[in-house]
Amino acid sequence: MFKTPWRVVTTFALGLLLLAGGTICAQQFEQTPDDKEAARSLCQMIEANHISQKKIDDEISRKTLKRFIESVDPLKLYFTEADIDIFRESENDLDNQLKEGNVAFAYKVHGVYLNRLQHRLVTIARFIQAEHDFTLDESRIANPDDLTWSKTIKELDERWRKRIKAELLAKKLDDVKLAEARTQLVKRYTNFSRNERQTERSDILQKYLSSMTHCFDPHSSYMSPQTREDFNIAMRLRLQGIGAALGSEDGMTIVRQIVPGGAAHKDGRLKLGDKIIGVGKAKGEDIEDIVEMKLSKVVRLIRGEKGTKVRLKVKVAKTGETSVYELTRQVIELKESAVGTEIIETAKRIKGTKDRIGVIRLPSFYRDFDGERR
Repeated sequence: MFKTPWRVVTTFALGLLLLAGGTICAQQFEQTPDDKEAARSLCQMIEANHISQKKIDDEISRKTLKRFIESVDPLKLYFTEADIDIFRESENDLDNQLKEGNVAFAYKVHGVYLNRLQHRLVTIARFIQAEHDFTLDESRIANPDDLTWSKTIKELDERWRKRIKAELLAKKLDDVKLAEARTQLVKRYTNFSRNERQTERSDILQKYLSSMTHCFDPHSSYMSPQTREDFNIAMRLRLQGIGAALGSEDGMTIVRQIVPGGAAHKDGRLKLGDKIIGVGKAKGEDIEDIVEMKLSKVVRLIRGEKGTKVRLKVKVAKTGETSVYELTRQVIELKESAVGTEIIETAKRIKGTKDRIGVIRLPSFYRDFDGERR
């Protein structure tokens, strides 16, 4: 029987991972005037209006730094103690920087993180394809709160070796063959690397400013414009788009659900399992390739004002053929999340009874903030 050499398999796995992170080091951000205004305004608002009446001082600065770093690398798998020591040089300066609108620290940390992730891919591929001895009695600390930052690269490598070994063992216990388990892990870390590479400036700023607001209380957060839009849609149970729930798999955008009464449902061509590979506007304009694009960005491309057109380049699930569908966006009411009522006739369920029971279903809490202001 022909067996693929270990070195070839490792090279293939490494190639996939590095392909996913191929441009990762180029994703560096600089702060913008809007970033500065957001930081300054937020600092003024929270100091003036928060019930705790706290001030943004050195204590808040130190807590912000700790919270932000742990939000970037929550499992302590990429930064070393040396990185943390460099970050801590700013631990008493962030309060003044934020009040001045300076958020460069956030982008600096993110840049270091992307660099560490890029270099870590080599180690990940090596450990995925390594021969592990599952008869050894070993242990690992799974709770990141109980971990300290690794002092050396060697110590961090050992943390990763045990992590990958544990993940392979979990697959083995689920009766997944080793070759398939390795393939699944390569896919997992390829997707993770791809998503991290596509992190947007607004995501970093939101994480950084929320690290500061959470020092006041865990429920005070800064929302980026995109997050606020998603929040408002969820709260008012209404969106403008095509009426399809989308998912992401191996860099492809897949149709998971067609909302009854929506544009896609009325058109009838888009089906569950279809893959959307391109999005465009009016006829005559280019259709943008969205393969490997972050799902949140794809959703924003497809959403739009009621009555406007959107063109979808679709790979049909049943045939594998590619087609272009033009749909007219409309208002979609998310009725399944709205309050509902029902009268239950007990006689139909319990013999000898004639009661009627009223049931109120409240799947979610909602409120149209924008509508109230109009």
